[in-house]
Amino acid sequence: MVIACDGAANKLNEIGLTADVVIGDLDSAFPSNLKARIVIDNDDHRNDFEKALSFAKDNKYDEIVVFGLRGGDIQHELSNYLIFFAEPLHLLAYTPNSTLIRLLPKVKYSIFISPKAQFSLFTNNQAGGIELFGAQYPLSNASLSIGSRGLHNVALGEIIQIEYFDGDMVFIGPESIQFEFEGGDGA
Repeated sequence: MVIACDGAANKLNEIGLTADVVIGDLDSAFPSNLKARIVIDNDDHRNDFEKALSFAKDNKYDEIVVFGLRGGDIQHELSNYLIFFAEPLHLLAYTPNSTLIRLLPKVKYSIFISPKAQFSLFTNNQAGGIELFGAQYPLSNASLSIGSRGLHNVALGEIIQIEYFDGDMVFIGPESIQFEFEGGDGA
């Protein structure tokens, strides 16, 4: 299922793809690109990324790949990153030079990465009970808070394993990484 946030339908059309669903207030999608199911949502208190994630949750999609997270300007970009942190979903986002994974507590992640690649772990508040293996700076029952403690770690091999027990956390690594997870309740 491809869900386009309003004007993202135009970008998809430019590269020869079509969305299954276009959601938003439709203030920037060109009518010729609207061959998909249209979900008009005029809620001015949420941006189109929030609307798309709500649609995905309502339709029981709990593993979501995001393109275009940066949003075109710094206000949209910061808003989208904060929303990315806040949603308790398995989110994977591709940006021009990196991959972001929204990690969920009580879920074991195996992240497949090139040896010696840099990666970072961030929280928007605090995360606790962190176990990190396969990194130059491993963590054992550690906590992270807002700051640079999780910045620029290095993969020792081809797999990094991460698990934590409370809070919110995002993994940021090089583009084109893959991951697997086990456990948790998906929310």
